[in-house]
Amino acid sequence: MRWALDSWAVLSWLEGEEPAAAKIEERLADRPVMSWINLGEVYYILIRRVGEP
Repeated sequence: MRWALDSWAVLSWLEGEEPAAAKIEERLADRPVMSWINLGEVYYILIRRVGEP
């Protein structure tokens, strides 16, 4: 089965929020996919939180 990640799941994984982070960690071995829109949203939110380098 192929999994699709959304921005909320990836942000929860990056921040270590449980139980979401553990579930994403399990799914990473299955090589999940993610849309460009969700990836852009993750990027946008991270830039707003930590700033651009």
